[in-house]
Amino acid sequence: MNRRRIAAVAAFASALVAVVLAVTPLGGAAVRHISALIAPTSKSAVAQVNAFNNWGSNGCGSTCSRDGFSMVTHPDTGIYCLTGRADPDHSMLELTADAQHSNVAFPITLMWDRSGPECGSGVYEVYTFCEGVDLAATGPKAPEGPLCDDVAFFAQAFVRA
Repeated sequence: MNRRRIAAVAAFASALVAVVLAVTPLGGAAVRHISALIAPTSKSAVAQVNAFNNWGSNGCGSTCSRDGFSMVTHPDTGIYCLTGRADPDHSMLELTADAQHSNVAFPITLMWDRSGPECGSGVYEVYTFCEGVDLAATGPKAPEGPLCDDVAFFAQAFVRA
C-alpha cells in the first residue's frame, strides 16, 4: 500500500508541475513565442556572401546564392551591407563563416548591426574581422583582429511570424 501511495503522490506532483509550466512564462507560451521569433518564414532571407577580395575571381560577384537579399554592397574594409525583404528591426541575423571560400585561417569574428552608420536604416550591417592580419592597420578593431576583406560568410535573417 505504501508504494501505491508514493506512486500516486509522484503522479500528482508530475501533473501539477506540467500544468504550472503550461500556464507560466517558462512554459508553453514562452516556447511558442520563441519558436515564432526564430522560425524561418516567407519573409526570411538567406545569402552566401563572398569575401570582397574574391568578388571578381569566382564569377558570381558579391553572392553565389541568395534568397530574399536583393543586394550586397561593400562600403569599406570588412563592412558589408545586406539589403532585402527582411527588416533588420524585426528580425535576427545569423552569421556563419564560410571556411571554404575565405582567404584567411580561422579564427575570425563576424558581427552585425541593425541600421549601422555605414549602411543606413533598413539594412543589415555586417563586420568581418581577421586574426593576425596586419595588426598595425587603422580602423575599428575587435579583440580578434582588424576588419578585413578576406572572409566569406553565410547570412540568414529570421523574421518574426
